[in-house]
Amino acid sequence: MEKAICSNPELLDQRMHDSGLKTGYICKMLGISRQAFHKKKMGMTALRKSEVYTLCSLLGIKNEEPLIFSPEVEKKVDEKREQERRQDARELHRMD
Repeated sequence: MEKAICSNPELLDQRMHDSGLKTGYICKMLGISRQAFHKKKMGMTALRKSEVYTLCSLLGIKNEEPLIFSPEVEKKVDEKREQERRQDARELHRMD
């Protein structure tokens, strides 16, 4: 798995709460800002493999639980972005 999307932010929040770790500490350990972490947690941007590993280690998540991290979702997001990019290119071509 190169990258993954957080597919269940509520479960990730629960794991964070259960661990007792604060968001600021988790962000520091990941080496990212709170804003970047929020985007990753909400599935707006992908988590790098190293970030998934660190989160799993910090929160005691075993085997990168598919309920939390879903690489399949990232593939669908990438496909949707590509479709939108193609559509935008077609519209720009028509304007010329």
